[in-house]
Amino acid sequence: MENRAIAMYIRLSVEDSKTDSLSIEGQRKIITKHLKALPEYAYSEVLELVDNGYSGTNFERPAMTELIDLVNQNKVACIIVKDFSRFGRNMLQTGYFLEKVFPLFETRFIAVTDNYDSENYRYNSGGLDVTFKYLISEYYSKDLSVKSKSARHAKMKRGEYVSTNAMYGYKLDKERKLVVDEPAAENVRMIFSLALDGKSASEIKAILYQHKTPTPAEYKALNGKKHYDISRCNNIWNSSSILRILYDERYTGTYIMGKTEVKSVGSRGVKHTDESKWYKIPNAHPAIIDKADFDKLQEMLLRFQCPKDKKKQFPLMGKIFCGCCEHAMQRIAKKTPVFRCRYTDVIQDFSCYNLSITEQEISNIIFQILRKQAEVIFALNEVTDTAPLEFTLKQQDLYAKQIADMKALKTRLYEQLMMKEISLDEYKQCKDNIDVKLTLITNSYNNTTQRNDQLLHTQEEKEKRLSVANKITVQKSLTKELVDLLIDKVSVFPNNQIEIAWKIKDFIS
Repeated sequence: MENRAIAMYIRLSVEDSKTDSLSIEGQRKIITKHLKALPEYAYSEVLELVDNGYSGTNFERPAMTELIDLVNQNKVACIIVKDFSRFGRNMLQTGYFLEKVFPLFETRFIAVTDNYDSENYRYNSGGLDVTFKYLISEYYSKDLSVKSKSARHAKMKRGEYVSTNAMYGYKLDKERKLVVDEPAAENVRMIFSLALDGKSASEIKAILYQHKTPTPAEYKALNGKKHYDISRCNNIWNSSSILRILYDERYTGTYIMGKTEVKSVGSRGVKHTDESKWYKIPNAHPAIIDKADFDKLQEMLLRFQCPKDKKKQFPLMGKIFCGCCEHAMQRIAKKTPVFRCRYTDVIQDFSCYNLSITEQEISNIIFQILRKQAEVIFALNEVTDTAPLEFTLKQQDLYAKQIADMKALKTRLYEQLMMKEISLDEYKQCKDNIDVKLTLITNSYNNTTQRNDQLLHTQEEKEKRLSVANKITVQKSLTKELVDLLIDKVSVFPNNQIEIAWKIKDFIS
């Protein structure tokens, strides 16, 4: 197998874990047993790549991505799986790899329990048997998804809790029913009580900080769920988290499910559903908030929801961060819009306490930096000499011609030997002289080629910067196009000091 590796690929989805033969260990045993019977096993490196908990309906899986990369690098001589469905349940994509990609890289493919080995089908795709197996795998996956979705909706209709985690203030008992988590529930009651007293989300946030109330993420981490990043929380709540709690009808004991659904079979993306499709059952679990108090609060709360056609995209939205605490700064829409670090507006000791900068001010600062850099780029372009590249390209062509002439001379010399026009000793002496010259010229050619590659790269970067500079000069102010093209993020510090992380790393140099 030309010292290339053998790759064992194992995939397990959530549904597959219920079947022993499809478990990771079960697949490994089946593959290993077949693998040991291959002659190549004795001297080939064996790689094991595992995707645990991933659907086979698409190829967006970490181990699969790594496997395909290895194939593209020509490092895999053979791929072995338990069956076709482990590799993929999408007929078109699976067929593409088996019939187009793997033959191109001479990569053998074995599906053990399907009795398929591409070595036995060198000149065809395996016939109808293989095609039907593709179809069956794809149909099975779609059928399983429909059944799983139907079972899930049936549970929702019965009021059964199907989510992995309970919302803040509740926990799941052994029967997967919602019960009140009293320490967190007490915080929920306090939030509602403060809101009913007329406190805003910012005021509630300040009070929660004064009481050193853990945020939902901190509370989960304290209770053993360590996969939450709480390094920057510091008992500081987000206003959005508080508002989500205040708008959540589930705290009145109402069961609500079906707010989201997956976009397509095998997809991990979800989309929001219309409220008419939700499953709502009153008095399904213990209430934390009285229904009358909840309804009263909903009348008090103001909902600022702009129609979709009136929503405007602001150039710097999502790009402005506090340089002190590293949290995103919120754009406050008012007569003079500002970006403000509201995350630490409850801690006066923080260096970014009430840190803010007007949108116009930061836009002007950034645009002036861009304009000045564009001027520098144009000035450098005027003094840049393109002669070195033109000269070395001519040198490269000259060396290439000399190499071709030397090779032709060696061919002619060999012909003279065959025609007995020269002796063997004369041939060897002349050939050695030519080889010495050919080595010198080849080295010069390689060095020149390397130099040309560097000069060409520099020229391309220069043209890219010129293109960006031209886009800057035609604008009168900062635009979303310029921001998306050039800026990764902007960190704001006190006294209007800013630091820009550029997408084009050598744009400022």
